Amino acid sequence: MLESLKITIRRQKKLILIFLLTIFIPSVTLSIFGIIALRNERFRLEKQFREKQLDLVNLIKSQVDLKITELEKELGNLVQNPSFVNKEYQEIITLAENQLEKNRLSGQFFVVYNGNEPWFPPFQPEGSGFTPGPIRGFTGMEKEKSDRAENYEFVQNN
Repeated sequence: MLESLKITIRRQKKLILIFLLTIFIPSVTLSIFGIIALRNERFRLEKQFREKQLDLVNLIKSQVDLKITELEKELGNLVQNPSFVNKEYQEIITLAENQLEKNRLSGQFFVVYNGNEPWFPPFQPEGSGFTPGPIRGFTGMEKEKSDRAENYEFVQNN
């Protein structure tokens, strides 16, 4: 049987050569190039999608930065008010509430006085005055954790 196959192949060399040149080699070549083209198209589409997403993220970031910059300017103008310098707490609460009505994002700010604890005007009950308490430092375990955190932050930033 093997001998008859060899004899048939010898007799039909032209037919086999025509088959290889017209059907087999072109189909293999087109398959390979088609796979490469599909792969390249998939990567191109993925890159295009990634670029669109990046553009959207950058647009959102720029809009958020713009809002925060506007709020910083508004708050900068607000703290120039003499009520903040003189620590007139009722007037500060009124100014903070007015600012909060104008810009809801301003509810995220708080007042810090040098040597006193931070003060959060939007969270104060109505009619309550702010009386600063003594500054409390870290003790024992808290101090140790704070020092470790500072060292870790220093190592990360260095």
